[in-house]
Amino acid sequence: MGLGYRITRSVLIFFPALFQLTTQISNEGLSFAFAGVLLAGAFLTLIYLFLHFDEFINPKLVMELLSDAFVGIVLVTFPSPSPAFAQRYFLIMFSVWLFINGMLTTVSGIMDNENKNLLWLYTLTGVAYIAMGFVIMNYDAMVLSSAMWLVSFMLIIYSGINLYLLLSRKKDYFPSRLKD
Repeated sequence: MGLGYRITRSVLIFFPALFQLTTQISNEGLSFAFAGVLLAGAFLTLIYLFLHFDEFINPKLVMELLSDAFVGIVLVTFPSPSPAFAQRYFLIMFSVWLFINGMLTTVSGIMDNENKNLLWLYTLTGVAYIAMGFVIMNYDAMVLSSAMWLVSFMLIIYSGINLYLLLSRKKDYFPSRLKD
């Protein structure tokens, strides 16, 4: 699987968090930015799958495509009767997305026979995503204002760990390039 596509997806997911932390965009703005990034990632995945249709396809890639497309489309098309409902709905959909990716990370770490040295990181990361998905979904109304900060930090953590895992696996694939 090409690393350029995976790095681009991780960097794209980092942008809504950067916007939230630097510009203090509204909850609806973060929701649309996150949905746009998910839909752009799903579109990039479709292009990647189309260009490499005759090669081996990682099932995690297809599952990421489905979760990104589903959550992105639902966030963009679902009508919101009030701003409070829109914020709560975004948190629920973000939690669903985080839970799905946590399950994918955990399962792919356990099932990956080539990278047993990273099993602990995959498992720990997947369990942390699942736990944070439940935490964000069950946020109380009293602390709901800090939820967008938590979402931003989870997006940064998600992007950072994905980039770290990609680069550590690249070291295994291309060991002669990294010695220079």
